[in-house]
Amino acid sequence: MAPPSISTLEQSHLKLMTRYVLPLVIIALSLSLFRLGLVKLFDVDEAVFSAATKEMVQSGNLITPTYNGENRYDKPILFYWLMAASYEAFGINDFAARFPSALAAVCLSLALFLFVRHSHGEKRAFYAALSFVLSIYFLIYSRSAVTDMSLTLFISISLFSFYLSTAYRSVAPVKASWYLCGFYAFSALAFLTKGLIGIVFPFGIALVYLYATEGRAGLKNIITLKGVLIFLILSAPWYSAQVFINGQEFIDQFFIKHHFKRYAGVVSGHSGPVYYYIPALLIGLFPWVSFLPAGILAAFREKDRLNLFAFIWSAFIVVFFSLSTTKLPNYILPAVPAAVILIASGMTEGEKNRDRFAHLFMALLAAALVCGLVLSRPYLVKY
Repeated sequence: MAPPSISTLEQSHLKLMTRYVLPLVIIALSLSLFRLGLVKLFDVDEAVFSAATKEMVQSGNLITPTYNGENRYDKPILFYWLMAASYEAFGINDFAARFPSALAAVCLSLALFLFVRHSHGEKRAFYAALSFVLSIYFLIYSRSAVTDMSLTLFISISLFSFYLSTAYRSVAPVKASWYLCGFYAFSALAFLTKGLIGIVFPFGIALVYLYATEGRAGLKNIITLKGVLIFLILSAPWYSAQVFINGQEFIDQFFIKHHFKRYAGVVSGHSGPVYYYIPALLIGLFPWVSFLPAGILAAFREKDRLNLFAFIWSAFIVVFFSLSTTKLPNYILPAVPAAVILIASGMTEGEKNRDRFAHLFMALLAAALVCGLVLSRPYLVKY
């Protein structure tokens, strides 16, 4: 068979752009940027990040964030740098404070589409990206001046790169090696965005997946000296500078207080039961979550590698934070891209008439949400 002509390839790319990518980009940009700066910063974390970055820009100190003149060790530096760059581009205002999150959300929706399309085609990829863009999680955190959407972008691209490295390992070793380097690079960016989570999630999920698919012998496939060097080159300079400048205070505040104590104890009264994240996912991904059970079943029934990877990814994060004492809905945002991959699988399974319960599940969930709102009305009015 003769290879397709250039004009045919161009037509194929144009069709892809007009049918899937362009509508996705328009929807994502509209939902994330429309009136982005007209609503005042209403969350405490938004206000603190915005003010701390303002102090950084005005003082010229790009190493140690400060808030009201005091060192702030809650989060690493990368999100402050992104917000500072936005301030330089758009001025110091609410739009600029939220723009990095909006940009990260749009980039993540495109990355999600391209990743799923690689192995499962345009339709499932579009379902995955669209269910993400039309979720409550997207609507809230693409418009918030906090680290969560940027963190989710970096963790997701890191894990996309890892999965592709496993897919290409036997057929294109050089390409697989580069994807594995991408895994380390974006893990480093996640580490610079929210600390140890940027290491625990990508490497923990990758190791569980390798063990599940290749056994103990497969665990060595995640190790690459080139990747380790890339990780250290990107992340070590800022952490080294902090230890050199602020010493034990940085270690105690950043690692001990804001990592280990936050996980083991309740911080700022943010506690919850062990099942806290189940309703958080049901509400945050409504109504698309009705297709999630079919996607999970497909991961095991049909031995779909991508679905299995997405299940391990989402389950790892949900279980990890379910065992944490401090709980907030935004903590499991890095699990959402994996969940929508499963949802997209469930949606395509529905097209084949294999998912008989999605519509019933959606109706029951809608009824439960309505009942919850009705029962909670006295409390909503009171507060």
